[in-house]
Amino acid sequence: MLAGCIVVYGMQHYSWVLFAVLFLAPDLAILAYKGGVRLGATIYNAVHTYVGPIVLFAFDATRPYALIWGAHIAIDRLLGFGLKYPTNFKDTHLQRLALLLCVMLPSRSDAQWPIKTREHVDLWLTAFAELSTDTSAKVPVYRRDYLDQLALAQNQQGILTSLDSVHDGLQAHWDQAPKLADARALALDAGTWEEMQSAIDLYLNPPTDKKHSKAVVPDVESRLADYFSGPGDRDWLRALDHGLQGARQQFYHGWWVAEERRRRPILVATDSLWRLTEPKLDRFLAATHQATGEIILAMPVDGEGITFKEPSGRTSLAAPFPDSVADAAQVIYVFAHVAARALAGRNDEPYMEALCVRGGYLLLSKAAPELAEGYTRYYLRTSPAGQDLAKAFPLPDAIRDALAHQIDLDLK
Repeated sequence: MLAGCIVVYGMQHYSWVLFAVLFLAPDLAILAYKGGVRLGATIYNAVHTYVGPIVLFAFDATRPYALIWGAHIAIDRLLGFGLKYPTNFKDTHLQRLALLLCVMLPSRSDAQWPIKTREHVDLWLTAFAELSTDTSAKVPVYRRDYLDQLALAQNQQGILTSLDSVHDGLQAHWDQAPKLADARALALDAGTWEEMQSAIDLYLNPPTDKKHSKAVVPDVESRLADYFSGPGDRDWLRALDHGLQGARQQFYHGWWVAEERRRRPILVATDSLWRLTEPKLDRFLAATHQATGEIILAMPVDGEGITFKEPSGRTSLAAPFPDSVADAAQVIYVFAHVAARALAGRNDEPYMEALCVRGGYLLLSKAAPELAEGYTRYYLRTSPAGQDLAKAFPLPDAIRDALAHQIDLDLK
């Protein structure tokens, strides 16, 4: 449809200045949302269906406007922007079609890297995001807009959680013990919130009588000492545990369940895109000993991603949960970025950030080139305008060439 509108417009020698001026005019319908979501959705949909362009196309005087209007609608559909439902601006018919597509497609029980969501991962990482100060990082670990969204939802309900109450105490010790930031990956080692709770309880309150200790000790319990070894660290963990338990009961569980339900079409679209892309990366993943793992879509996470590697070699990756169907490819961008870490050598640590970003780009440009341009835009979000990846993330020529050569070998 888009190509047809543009071709006919050109063949009729209509003004391209007129085309440029009016192309985005239908989006002025967004202003109707000032009158409420239902009114906004009604008016927005009225100007984003093909009925109007078809009527105008019937008359010579209005035909150029019909073609411009039709081209605008067509490119919206191409970019994943659908008709709006009167529930939320981002709730569109294309998202619900994606949900239907998920039902129609075969299951992914045999997926090497299945996509999942986990409430306890989001809850744990929320606390770490609130304490983190990586706002100036080129590739941030956490999304600042997520915390803003969470704070807004809490304020609307007038809720002050237990996590809010212990925040200042947590922050004070956090600032003195930077190693605590590494404990963010612990949630990826647990399957549920109950498992996290059991592990923390066992660690902080070890049974005096081993005969009456629990038969099954969660794996995460045996790793807590790596991060919380001193008395001050254990007190910090106890305060964090108390804050998270309270926040989950007071607010977070209900909010997360509702948000998960709203984002279900996005999860479906992301999984569908991953189904198409994963086979293109299989050879590289096998060659770099990353053949199996799981991708956990986590709302607090940004472009750096967070990983946990089991002794068996299986990896759990917390990747950003996209905000819309149109952003589904962000998960693959972060996956490629993280997968490229496997190519780093012992002497590459000073260049790790650049190596991962450039390596992820090289991987996608060779294995899934249709995603390379979007990957570039995603990782240049925090860089000055006009920079490319080479300028924003410089690498010595020798490392760059070795990286490209190794990716070529691993994809063969």
